[in-house]
Amino acid sequence: MTQDTKEPAPTTRRRFLTRTLAAGAATFFVPRVLAACDKVEEVLGGDVGDVSLGDIDLPDLDKLLETLTLDDGYLIADPKTGRLYRIDQGAHTVTQLETDLSERWTFGGLGDAQGELNFPTSVTPHPDGSVYVVDSGNQRVVLVSADGDFVRAIDGASGVEGETHAPRAAVVDGDGNVWVTDPLGHRVRGFDASGAPLRDIGALGEEAAQLNGPRGLALDGDGHLHVVDTGNARVQVYATDGTHLRSYGGYGEGDGRHLVPRSVAIAPNGLSYVADPVSGAVQVYDKAGVALARLDDLSLAGKSAVPLDVSVSANGLVQVRLHTWAAET
Repeated sequence: MTQDTKEPAPTTRRRFLTRTLAAGAATFFVPRVLAACDKVEEVLGGDVGDVSLGDIDLPDLDKLLETLTLDDGYLIADPKTGRLYRIDQGAHTVTQLETDLSERWTFGGLGDAQGELNFPTSVTPHPDGSVYVVDSGNQRVVLVSADGDFVRAIDGASGVEGETHAPRAAVVDGDGNVWVTDPLGHRVRGFDASGAPLRDIGALGEEAAQLNGPRGLALDGDGHLHVVDTGNARVQVYATDGTHLRSYGGYGEGDGRHLVPRSVAIAPNGLSYVADPVSGAVQVYDKAGVALARLDDLSLAGKSAVPLDVSVSANGLVQVRLHTWAAET
């Protein structure tokens, strides 16, 4: 009897999470648009369930799709303003869009000069309207003004001459400090609001406080850093003073297990979502790091898909950026 009453719980929980974590069309973070239009099943290849939408303007889906390419472009929503940032890794540019999809500015183009980028991987909005762009190919983080102008760059993202590093993700804490994952240096680097080095967190290894190729990064409501410790298949949690607090996840298959995790997002309710493209699943954890659910068997336009990244949209929905492959001929 006890076994029968507990058995349906994971299924029920997964149905609930499917309604609040909808897959993105093409490779972008705007399920709120899909949920509000009549093309959900056509684009996603399945029903995403009922989604509670905030009082926001929704752009036309056809127009939205025209702004993207499947392989080289995707959108990130700014939870504070609702504006969208289009990262086009093929063109090496970042574009800021209004909520009606009108273009405000485009920054970048292949190169290493002040106004150029080389394989941007992340956009982090700053409270004053400026944004930090992780310019991975140029080994730096670039601060772009609210008007799309170059302000300054945090060069190297390693601070050690002669080292080669490729920063992947960045967040800005409540004091304006910038935190950047450095997967080749096996650490998170901190910089103050002026771009001066603050401190490094982590070092290569598999012990409790160590890291191996960290990629994704998120801040929770307490201001703690959640670092995707990719090589160790877990998420490490640190205070910004460098203190190691805890970890969750670990290597393996099944609930609370990862193969090669690469992205993490913290929802407004404190739940943590971790995307693992190799296992093809998004794992969901509570504030204490207890595994709640595993979302797998994801699809995009009727094709099997894997989760690349997770993010939080302007209306608080947690969203997944999916990748799929064209059918073989």
